[in-house]
Amino acid sequence: MKKLRLCFLISLCLILCGCSSLTNNGPDETKLPELEKEASSEPNAGTEPNQNSTNILFEETLTSGLKVAVTDYNALLISGADIVENIKENRVLSSYISKITSIEIGEGVHLIGEKAFAEFNTIQRVTIGPDTERIAYSAFSECTALTGITFGQNITAIEDYAFSGCTALKDASLNQSLESLGSYVFSGCTALQNVNIGPSLKTMGTGVFSGCTALASIRTASDVSSAAFQDLTSLVTVVLTDEVKNIADRAFAGCTSLKNMTFSNQLIGIGDYAFSGCTGLQSVSIPAGVEQIAHGAFSGCTALDTVKISHNPVLLIEENAFNGCSLLSSLEIEEGCGLEIGVSAFSGCAALRAVTIPEGATRIDEKAFAALTALEKINLPSTLTEIGEEAFSGCSALDTVEIASGGALDIRKAAFKDCTALVKLTLPEGVLTIGEKAFSGCSALETLILPKTLTEVGYRMIEKTTSLKAMNYRGSSSEWYDVKKAKDWNIESGEWGGSLGINKYNVE
Repeated sequence: MKKLRLCFLISLCLILCGCSSLTNNGPDETKLPELEKEASSEPNAGTEPNQNSTNILFEETLTSGLKVAVTDYNALLISGADIVENIKENRVLSSYISKITSIEIGEGVHLIGEKAFAEFNTIQRVTIGPDTERIAYSAFSECTALTGITFGQNITAIEDYAFSGCTALKDASLNQSLESLGSYVFSGCTALQNVNIGPSLKTMGTGVFSGCTALASIRTASDVSSAAFQDLTSLVTVVLTDEVKNIADRAFAGCTSLKNMTFSNQLIGIGDYAFSGCTGLQSVSIPAGVEQIAHGAFSGCTALDTVKISHNPVLLIEENAFNGCSLLSSLEIEEGCGLEIGVSAFSGCAALRAVTIPEGATRIDEKAFAALTALEKINLPSTLTEIGEEAFSGCSALDTVEIASGGALDIRKAAFKDCTALVKLTLPEGVLTIGEKAFSGCSALETLILPKTLTEVGYRMIEKTTSLKAMNYRGSSSEWYDVKKAKDWNIESGEWGGSLGINKYNVE
């Protein structure tokens, strides 16, 4: 019996020792290495994809050789060949199109073809690589969600309507090597606020920024094309860097908020109506070198009060150039300016009180300063060859006219007609002809001194000069006899109208 109990106890001990050994040798999860625990954990479903380590969801090489890929951050990557089809309509990409928010154009793409991304309304950002040289007609037109573009450094041409109708686009900083900008490229980009154009641009089409109603500032190093910024009522600041030589017709016409205008020092020409109707513009400084201020260039700039014109050997201020600038009170023209002032150039400048035309100026054309009722004094140079018809007619406050002697000057028809405040007028040696009605209606004129150089006097030259008391002549009576006179002058007596004649001859 004792032996049997002993055997049972020994067997029980062996069983217990075996169980203990199994328990001690098993893995303890609470003591796993930290890295192993991380490796076994589930990924966080809410983590944003890392664009620096792109995951490609789909990629394909199209029959044209174009390589396309869609990333996990909703970008469409394009490379390998020119883009000659509408990407949005490509069936291979059809299941991804609605999710794509950005376009990245890479190596091997030299051309972005016509309407390549037109009406792609989900894209918000476009990045164009260094191989791209040309963006064709309407390439990104009507991409209404597009807010930003990074232009490749080697793009030389952007064609007509390329980005027209991109209503969310805010900035257009064009690459420095761009040479050609087509017509209406950014037309209708109603959110566009800032534009920077580089120095390489050689041609700019019409209406490039038409309808860009939020555009506030422009900086350009290229010539400005016809109507490029016309009617942009939010435009406040324009800077033309020293590469700019020409501003074309109506370039900034109707930009009613334009206040800050910096001209290029290399500027040569300002086109027809270039700034017409810019009712916020207050001052203009025309740099040396400008040869032409064209027809109506600053007409209707009703807030313009100061115009400064630098020395220019040749400068033509054309018809109506400053017509209707009703607040213009200061006109400063540097000496030596080879100036020609066109028809009605300053007509309607009702606040102008004094005008000094410097030596070098050659012609004042028809109605150039007509009906300026505040104008009191004019100083004219010896280099002047012509005062045109009605040039100062109707200047009812004009009481001082000073003309330097020494030139060869023709005073045309009605040049000073109805200058009712003029009391005395001394015409210098050098005046050759006085046209018809030149001083007609100068009802306050008492003394008129005529030069010895005079060769011809016109019909009704002094009619309605009811206060005229003395008409004196620097030459002799025989010299006066040789002056050609109109039919209302008595050839024999030298009198006008049978009563008014020369009071004194040989006056100093």
